[in-house]
Amino acid sequence: MLRRVVGGSSVPPSGRTARRLYPLFCGYEVIDISVSLRGQTGTTIAAPVGCFLVETDSGYVLIDSGSNEQLVWDPVLCTRYYAGSCPPVIRPGDTLLERLATANVDASQITHVVISHLHGDHGGGIRHFPQASIVIQRPEYEWAMSLTDPASGYFRCDWDLPTTRWQIVEGDAEIAPGVTVLAAYGHTPGHQAALIELERTGAVLIPGDAGDMVRNFTEEIGPGGATDVDAAMAAIRRLNAIRAERQALLYPGHDLSAWQTLRQAPDFYD
Repeated sequence: MLRRVVGGSSVPPSGRTARRLYPLFCGYEVIDISVSLRGQTGTTIAAPVGCFLVETDSGYVLIDSGSNEQLVWDPVLCTRYYAGSCPPVIRPGDTLLERLATANVDASQITHVVISHLHGDHGGGIRHFPQASIVIQRPEYEWAMSLTDPASGYFRCDWDLPTTRWQIVEGDAEIAPGVTVLAAYGHTPGHQAALIELERTGAVLIPGDAGDMVRNFTEEIGPGGATDVDAAMAAIRRLNAIRAERQALLYPGHDLSAWQTLRQAPDFYD
């Protein structure tokens, strides 16, 4: 049963906490910095593909699902899906299932998968979780279902499956104890972030691609790609306000410098 949360810059504490948060490093992308920071270019960076596993009182929640290694490792599929772009680098130990195993968690134990948006480096693992609810914002679902060209960055083969159990939400909602999704539209039409509440660590904000890097928030720089630039900047300001109000830690998914400081599975935050 979802607990609805009023949208805006304020997100009241739920009164419930998650048990543990495991950052999962699932490979990396070699990109120009302009992909992450709007208006900046000329610097090549390595951007981690980050997922986050949350243990709660009602089960395991996964935040994003990384890239589909089958599309990367198969030369024919790689050419089809990454024509004109650089595919992510995924070593055997970087696959989502291998990273989950480091936390002693099997895919069948995941009850919910929160997808920030359906780009190929976030929705690529949905096929592994036929038993789980795939939590997506309604505008994102409708936008993704309207696209057919892989050049859009949306790979329907990853998620438009008979086994996908969509749980469509609109706006903010607490989906498990200590796990709240936050509407952060702009990078894509229905992008969402996540706020995790832990007993000892406190609040943790996982922004998805609302801001790839810490600099997106400290300098209020928009994401390099956005379907709505004004909405993307409003999302950054909204998440910054929540971050300040809740004194939340910021764990961006694509910031290498940040990932070099994070505990990573099997280590965790509690």
